[in-house]
Amino acid sequence: MNLIERLQLATPALHQARFRVERCGIYWTVYDGDAPIAVVVRDTGVGGALLEVLKFSPNAEGRAAALPPYAYHYSTRMGYGASFNWSVGAMFQSPDTDSVELREESDSRIVFLHTGEYLDGSKLACTLVISYDAAIGQYSYDMSWDIVSTRDALGEFSNVYHHALMHTDMALREYDYGCFVREGSGWLKYPITVLVTGLQREQLLEVPLALGGGAGHINRNGVVPMIIHRKANVPLFAGSCDTCFDLHQSAQVSAGVPAHIESRFVDMGPVVAAHPEELRLIAIEDMTGYPFHCGEVCDFSHTLHAAQPWSGGFWLPRDGAVISEEHAHSGTRSLKLTATTETPVSARAYGPALAFANHTEYEASVWVKLEGDEYVEASVELNAFLFTISNPQCIATAKLIGANDWTKLTVRVNSGTVDNGYLTLRVTGDGCAWFDEILVVEKESK
Repeated sequence: MNLIERLQLATPALHQARFRVERCGIYWTVYDGDAPIAVVVRDTGVGGALLEVLKFSPNAEGRAAALPPYAYHYSTRMGYGASFNWSVGAMFQSPDTDSVELREESDSRIVFLHTGEYLDGSKLACTLVISYDAAIGQYSYDMSWDIVSTRDALGEFSNVYHHALMHTDMALREYDYGCFVREGSGWLKYPITVLVTGLQREQLLEVPLALGGGAGHINRNGVVPMIIHRKANVPLFAGSCDTCFDLHQSAQVSAGVPAHIESRFVDMGPVVAAHPEELRLIAIEDMTGYPFHCGEVCDFSHTLHAAQPWSGGFWLPRDGAVISEEHAHSGTRSLKLTATTETPVSARAYGPALAFANHTEYEASVWVKLEGDEYVEASVELNAFLFTISNPQCIATAKLIGANDWTKLTVRVNSGTVDNGYLTLRVTGDGCAWFDEILVVEKESK
């Protein structure tokens, strides 16, 4: 029994949809009556065509999921999305010429069509059909892709992102996060990210996806947004992003051979609720983090177990970032990053997300010690950032080049209209850097 069949046994419900669409600029908002259920966005050069789903079912409320050890967290507001596009060279790559059209609008069905062509001659046609499926008691978001590539390629045809985790109001955010790929009757757990607010970049790459199964996120509110793959004539794979923690769906296509994929974006939460024994969690009880809050210095002297109640963020060193006792500007420990000329990208460490007020200046200061040749470089980057097309990316960077003893780097950014920010620490070249006494403070509102 595949996922859609099992979902039909979970929560079927009758509902009479009354769909309509309102357009404002690059945004099409889909309503059921007066309730918004989806936003379709087209922005050439950024995202091609994106879908943000606001509700999977009529009158949907966040349903609590008993996911230890965070029983004290509360549900977040909904906000889940997927793209329907074709990207080979970059995430959210748009065709060089493309269009998004509203092809059908009725009380019972909405149809969007995204078509485009790339400079190499590759073409795509992607269709999104929004309706209500009484068999599963949810809105259905059915997507299909027809791709003709001029070269053999592994390309992304869709991306699943979870607004409540990475992209929205930090005051209402959930912090536990994982990826689950489901085939047949059992959940197969692949850890991408344990805490989206830690120093984590544990990647999931090219995990095969079987038809009838899919990959998705899980969050404490019990909603499991997932793309279920129903038909395909090409191999499908799932992979994680090491920057924004989204979940990417890719297909292996051959030059000149038409590829066709049909999938449904759906909430698998009812199946999880009905079969909790199939849910496998990433063990985080033994991990130790280092508290980090706006206005408080983090010197890596104080620890906090992930199983303990906490608010705000903490640094969770992973993926090459280590807590070192070799050097410290104060206390006995600092965060160490090591880079070599063989490293394909800079050694990076992402800090926990911080709640930002709008239109406010924030200043980050970090003490840095750098060892290596004359070209080694350490940088501190402060982001006021949301991964949505409607919000600009605001980044400020301070750098230290060549071997240096402890030096204070300071950087400022204005939050603009975004609600959160985070720090990125980097080392490039051939050498090591130690970071200590990390502080982010609010300076003034403008």
